[in-house]
Amino acid sequence: MRRNAAFALFSGAYLGCGQHFVYNVAFTRLFGAGRTPGVAACKELAASLVHVPLIYLPLYYAFETPALGRGTALDGLVR
Repeated sequence: MRRNAAFALFSGAYLGCGQHFVYNVAFTRLFGAGRTPGVAACKELAASLVHVPLIYLPLYYAFETPALGRGTALDGLVR
């Protein structure tokens, strides 16, 4: 139950609210609301090269390691 609650919290907080802001608000402000291949490519490159490796994965590992009782948030970042 503890693990399920922890990951439900992470999913709701970051995967729900946080990524809504990143993909729907920030990316739209940065790249526009257009549906052209150019806008789509810019958004995909920003997600693949900036958001996921520099923001999402560090947050996930910093959360996952202590949530599973495997160490501290810093241990997760080092991993």
